[in-house]
Amino acid sequence: MEKEYWKDRVMASLEGIKRSEPNPFLFTRIELKLSQPQFKQVSKLKLSAAAVALVILIATNVWAIWSVKKDSSNETLSASGLSYFQSY
Repeated sequence: MEKEYWKDRVMASLEGIKRSEPNPFLFTRIELKLSQPQFKQVSKLKLSAAAVALVILIATNVWAIWSVKKDSSNETLSASGLSYFQSY
């Protein structure tokens, strides 16, 4: 009974609602914006900052790989490091 009353109230509230209609020129405006080129120019400052960050990242990676290779070429483990690995 209560559900029927609720359903009737909802259906009554929908009376008089009209279908929405888009702006008649909306599609034309969207097509126009899509047809225009959208190139954005990057400032030289941002480009140079990105280049510097990339160089620092590559240099850090090279240094890390070089130092790991240098350490592994010695093939020596400290006593505490060796005992740590032997415990597992």
